Amino acid sequence: MNVNSMVGFQNLPAQSFTTTTSTALLVPAQGLTTSLPSPTLAAGSGLYIGVPQDVAGSEMDGHAFKIRVVGKIFTGAASTFTQILYQVPAATIAAGTVSTLANNNSFVAPGASAAITGAANFLLEVEAIWDSTSTKLTGFITSSVVAGAAVSTIGTVGSVLTVPFTTAAGVNGLNFIPAFAFATANAANTVTVTEFTLDRV
Repeated sequence: MNVNSMVGFQNLPAQSFTTTTSTALLVPAQGLTTSLPSPTLAAGSGLYIGVPQDVAGSEMDGHAFKIRVVGKIFTGAASTFTQILYQVPAATIAAGTVSTLANNNSFVAPGASAAITGAANFLLEVEAIWDSTSTKLTGFITSSVVAGAAVSTIGTVGSVLTVPFTTAAGVNGLNFIPAFAFATANAANTVTVTEFTLDRV
C-alpha cells in the first residue's frame, strides 16, 4: 500500500487450494489477521475491495485507478498457476454470493504460468477507468508476472464491462475480487496474498 491507496489488505494468511477449480480469495477466519473478518466481510466469504459508494461525480469518475494483487504461492507438485480478476456487481454483494465466481464478471484473465514446483511469487496490476456517463469499465494490464516470468502481454484487459451506477446494500458496482487456480490438485497448494489494493492514479 502507498499514499495513493484507497482501500486494501496486506499480509493475509495462506489460503489452501486442494482442487483444480478456480477459487476466489476468501476472508480469513477470526484471529488470523487484525482487520478481518469484519461486520461487512464475514469469515469464509469472498474478499473484495471497491471504490466508495459515492463514485459518480467524484475523483474516481473518469479518472484512472489501479488494482494490484501480489503474493506468494506454493505448489505441492509441479503445476501451472492462473490468476484472474473479477468485477463484482453490487447485487452480488447484496446477495452475499461474492465467492461464487459465476455471479461476477471476468475482467482480467492472464495466461497460466509455466510449471512451478515449490515456492514462487506473483504480481498482477491493472490500470482501469470508469465513468458515470458511458458506464464502461475498461483498462490495461500493467504487470502480470508469476515466478519472475511474464504470463500475459501488457495491454488491454480483453473485457469491456458495462457497470451502471446503481447501488445495493450501500455499495456500487466497482468492486473487485481475485481468484486463483492450480492445474494440479495437491493438498499442499497455497496462495498467500501479501497485497490486494486499489490505488488512485
